[in-house]
Amino acid sequence: MQAGREATEWRAKQVEANLAAKYEELRAHDMKVVERIDDALAAKLNKAAQPIIDDWKAKAGPRAEEILGAFNKNP
Repeated sequence: MQAGREATEWRAKQVEANLAAKYEELRAHDMKVVERIDDALAAKLNKAAQPIIDDWKAKAGPRAEEILGAFNKNP
């Protein structure tokens, strides 16, 4: 389990570095990069997604909360 967690953390760092490089590339080409959206928009998106999340949780079973917790911990 520890090796899997370490691999996941390593991959997350790689994704973060790649994303930062892509953002810089876009900015270098005069593109606007929005890294944070308005809280009101985020709330609307979360509300719209909730029925889909609830459906997935019902299908995923007991591990659903664990999976979502890990996902939400690593935005």
